[in-house]
Amino acid sequence: DGRDPYNSAEWIQAHQDFGTDRIASPAYLYPLPLAILLAPLGILPLKTAFIAWTFLSESLLLISILLLLRSTNFHKTKHLLLPIILANIIFRPTTTNILGGQLSSLYLFIATLAAMLWHKEKWFWGGATLALLAIKPSVGFPLLLIVTPWLLARKKYPALAGIASTGIFLLFTSLLKDPLWIPKYINILSTKLGNEFGNSPTIWGFSAMACNFEKGCTTWLGGIALVLFLLLNIWLLSKWHFSSPILSLGHLISVNLLSTLYLWPYDHLLLTIPIVFTMVFLLQKGTPFLKVSLIFLSVSLASVFIRVATILIHLERETLYGLLPLLVWGLTTWVLVRENRATSQHTPI
Repeated sequence: DGRDPYNSAEWIQAHQDFGTDRIASPAYLYPLPLAILLAPLGILPLKTAFIAWTFLSESLLLISILLLLRSTNFHKTKHLLLPIILANIIFRPTTTNILGGQLSSLYLFIATLAAMLWHKEKWFWGGATLALLAIKPSVGFPLLLIVTPWLLARKKYPALAGIASTGIFLLFTSLLKDPLWIPKYINILSTKLGNEFGNSPTIWGFSAMACNFEKGCTTWLGGIALVLFLLLNIWLLSKWHFSSPILSLGHLISVNLLSTLYLWPYDHLLLTIPIVFTMVFLLQKGTPFLKVSLIFLSVSLASVFIRVATILIHLERETLYGLLPLLVWGLTTWVLVRENRATSQHTPI
């Protein structure tokens, strides 16, 4: 209708016009391309739109899991579907995503589709798909920065071309709508990051806890910890020459979720990729089904324990949830080391 989502007065007025009970932020917190993508939902009444989005979120989650299970021998891996679905009932990223009407299922589907395209050696289209995560800058931009050196090392230049193509397309279409949206958005995002710095479940959150949430200390401690963590992963990835694209991307997702400045526990739904594909990989390598089927449940129980611990210590921030991507990072690191040792002279699954 021509109103500007980055104008605080118009943003708040729109909430009132559409009958929203809660205004979560003083202005729109996402890039304009996402608003364009979601505009069709705005045609619907609020309750109908929420029901439709909830159904779509659940569907995208299920489709993502099925795609990962079908990446190898689906006749064998299909039996993991029920344990995974049951584990998702108590997996906090899933529950907060669905109950809060968040967008994490969409991001998961985008990343899963990109992983599957790379698995099928369609590097350009995989890169073009992965670049769509730029609609969630706090997750998408760092992930693209982390993935780029890995693609360069593998000489997958078509993937980089795909990333660039989607980036140009998103930028061009959104500038047609509002040529000034980028400086508006940067101003809003900078304010948000300043207010929430050190509160997220990441390396920065751990550093903030160690510094008693003092910003100066958090900045230098978090910076040192981040550099060391990234150097460790660069060294590890340099040794994993034969790893599956899906497994490598899943590992990089866990690295990204620990490294970024700003996210919330529902963003951890992206961990579904490394968790599920780890299960698929281990099952294909002969690990007993019962042990494999308990992996997602164990991670889900860990998310519950983190929630209980947060309540017990009266922590009013989400920082402890950074233990979840750290756990998955450890899992994928172990699997990749095992794969590299066992199949360094063979083609991976």
